[in-house]
Parts: sequence; C-alpha cells; structure tokens
Amino acid sequence: PEDGCFRWVQKHDYVDFFREEIAVREEVVYPPFCRLALVRVESNKEERAIRAVTEMRTAADRIVRDENLKDITILGPAPAFMRRLRGRYRWQMLVKGRRVGVLNGLMSRQKTFFESRRYPGVKLVIDVDPLSTL
Repeated sequence: PEDGCFRWVQKHDYVDFFREEIAVREEVVYPPFCRLALVRVESNKEERAIRAVTEMRTAADRIVRDENLKDITILGPAPAFMRRLRGRYRWQMLVKGRRVGVLNGLMSRQKTFFESRRYPGVKLVIDVDPLSTL
C-alpha cells in the first residue's frame, strides 16, 4: 500500500501516474527506453539448467566486452519466478539493449552457442520483448 502507484489509483489520476512511471523507466532504462530479451533454460535436473545458463552468461559477457556493446545490460542468471514448473527447473537471464538489431544479434549468438554445446535434457527459450518475465 505504500507504493506510489496506489496514490494515483486512489485519485484516478492516470496522467500523473504515467508521468512518474515513465520518468522511472527512463532512469533505469526499461521499456520503452530499451528492448528486453528473456533467456530461459529448463531442465528436469536443476544442476543442468544452472550450468547451461551460467555458461551462456559467460559467453554473452565475452561478446559484450569484446565487441564493446555498451548499450547491452545483462541481469542474472537467477531462478525464474516459478523456479520449478511441471517438473522442470527454470533459470533465466534478462538482457536489456537500446538497439533492437544489436539485441537480436546477441540473441542469435546465444542460440548458436547453446546449440553448439548440446546440453542434454535442457531446453532453451528466448523471448524478445516478453509480455512477462515470470
């Protein structure tokens, strides 16, 4: 109840809510000031999921560093909000980028890296502009 959005809801003031929210999003570089990509791995063995997502993060960090991709930010890896769903463990990274072409290029390379490693029993899901990060 202490969150600022409730103040605007009580007043039915969506204009001021928008002004406040858009300023925060610009400051922390969230949409619409960037594009997002959710990189999630799933496996029935949690250690396999953790290994795959950790190695993918290392590979992504190397690409970002070597190619000087200053507008890319990688958050995670971390367990997904619903860490275990239907018997599968889910770990993820959130990647932020200001330029969609650069973000898509990095995601293409993440997919290639994953496929080249052949992680047994691990599934990769890449969602650019996800509707939810859950």
